[in-house]
Amino acid sequence: MEVNKQLGFLKQQTENIDLEILLLLKRRFQTQKRIFDAQYKSNLEPTTDENDLDTMDMVMKRAREMEISESFIHDLYSKILDHTQELKTQFIVSKEKK
Repeated sequence: MEVNKQLGFLKQQTENIDLEILLLLKRRFQTQKRIFDAQYKSNLEPTTDENDLDTMDMVMKRAREMEISESFIHDLYSKILDHTQELKTQFIVSKEKK
């Protein structure tokens, strides 16, 4: 009985952490859209390329420090940064239609 209770608690913790991750990703993508908008309003081309390299360098360094699999973090952030590129394309297309 005690083990089942502990497992249930740990499962709930995992679900809560997953929700936090999703909320953080949503915030990250919303912030990136705000960056694109600020760049656009300042007559700058919305860009991510240089920032992507900086981001990847930073998260890889932190992954090493935290002893998290570098290949996992590289794959994860490649996906996140690819999605950011998609958001940039969508942003540019939406502005061109106006």
